[in-house]
Amino acid sequence: MTSERREFERISYAVSANYRVFLQKTLRKEELFYGQADIVNISGGGIQVKMSDVSSDLLDDLLKSQKKLILEFTLYIDGKPVKVHGKMAWAHEETNARAGICFVDISASEQKLILDYIEQSLSKNE
Repeated sequence: MTSERREFERISYAVSANYRVFLQKTLRKEELFYGQADIVNISGGGIQVKMSDVSSDLLDDLLKSQKKLILEFTLYIDGKPVKVHGKMAWAHEETNARAGICFVDISASEQKLILDYIEQSLSKNE
């Protein structure tokens, strides 16, 4: 049995969020498509999502593509919009595809907002 070692604490975070997928081309981004996902949980390093509108071929492309595909989510932490960008780290195809999104290029202030929210949520549950 292996144990997972995560850098950040992960909590349930059941909200819906719009997302956009971009192909990163040097300093500009080309939008490929957009959709809506249900976020399952969140940590300072990423989110887990259910993406019901993604085909298995597209999911495979997002996961295995050598292209620089970036997913952009707008989260609302304590009523404040936080725009995060990430790359798909893993995916499981079920009725709703589940995927792990690892944040990339997240600012220190955005990450602090997320970490503070997680800490407050954990202290409420104790």
